[in-house]
Formats: sequence, C-alpha cells, structure tokens
Amino acid sequence: MVEKEAPVSGKVICSVFSLSVFAMNWTILTNIANQWIIHTNALASLGDEASPIAKSFVAEYGGDLLTMPPPIAMALTVSGFLIAFLPLWMQPKK
Repeated sequence: MVEKEAPVSGKVICSVFSLSVFAMNWTILTNIANQWIIHTNALASLGDEASPIAKSFVAEYGGDLLTMPPPIAMALTVSGFLIAFLPLWMQPKK
C-alpha cells in the first residue's frame, strides 16, 4: 500500500493531513448533530401546537447540545483516520 523506504517527511505530511481531516470531520459531525438538537428545541417550544411527527422528533433528538459526535459518527471518523494513518507507519508482515 505504501512504497518501501518512503521518506519520513512524506509520512509526516500525510499523517498531519489525516489528522486534520479527522479533526475537521469530528467538528462537522458534531455541528450537524447540534443543528438537529437546536431545531428540536425550537419545535419543542411549539408545545401542544406541534404535530405528532414533530413531538416524536422532539422525543428522539431533544436535549442539551453535544460536545462530540454521536457514536456512529465517531466510529466512521476514527476508522477513516486509522485507515489513512496506520499503513504509513506499520510495516507489513512477510
């Protein structure tokens, strides 16, 4: 997957890139989840005027804002980082 004897500077650059993509995705996915919560809290302010679908949405996603993404988003982000990072530094067994 990675060429043998690749220069360390190339590995470091790719590592920094994969870490920055990880951090960006972590932030974006947290912000998306928080947008759902913000919209849910706005729907909750309707009270009895809300439709049954809106009430079920409020029951599912209502609450406090998140500081990290939901578990599925975390699994996606971490696995993507590991797929990009580990082949750079791990030597294949022969």
